[in-house]
Amino acid sequence: MVLAKEGQVDGQITSSQPACLSLPEQAIVMANWKAIDLSLLKAWLPRDTSLEGQCSGRLSGNWSRAGPFETQGEMKISQGTVRWKSEEIILSSTIQTANFDWSWRHDGLRGKISLVLADYGDIKGKFQLPLNARLHVSIQKTGLLEVSVQAQIQENGLLATLFPSLILESR
Repeated sequence: MVLAKEGQVDGQITSSQPACLSLPEQAIVMANWKAIDLSLLKAWLPRDTSLEGQCSGRLSGNWSRAGPFETQGEMKISQGTVRWKSEEIILSSTIQTANFDWSWRHDGLRGKISLVLADYGDIKGKFQLPLNARLHVSIQKTGLLEVSVQAQIQENGLLATLFPSLILESR
C-alpha cells in the first residue's frame, strides 16, 4: 500500500485456516513500512508536542485470538523535528536519529529507545512493562516494571528557556 504522500506499508498475515471474512484463530503477522509521515502519530503525543519527518520500521510476530501473542520490531527516525510549545515557550530540535526496538511476549513488553537531538544531546533508555500480550491488554499486578534512562545533555540555553526567573535570580 502506498500512502498519499510518500509512505509505503507492506504487510502479510499467514494462517493455516481456510480464508474467511473474520480474523483467524492464529496467524503469523509481518509488516514493513518506510517514509511514513510522523504527523500521523499526533494523536498519541502530548497535546503541546509535534513531530515532523518520516519513520521506517518492521514488525513480525505470532497472533492468537485465544492466547498470548508474540511480536517484535523496530522503528527508526532520521532527520525529523520535535517541537514542544507552552503558552510562553517554544522548544524545537532536529532529530538526528531515533530508534525504538521492542519485544512483546507472554509476561511483558520490553524495549530500547535511543534519541539523538542535534541541539541538546542524546537519551538512551530501556524498559520492561508488565503488559499481558493478549488482545485485551492489561497490566499484570505482580509483573516486573523496570525503566532506566541515561542522558548526555548539552544545555545550549535550555535552562534559561524553561526556567527564566530561576536563572535571573541565580545571577
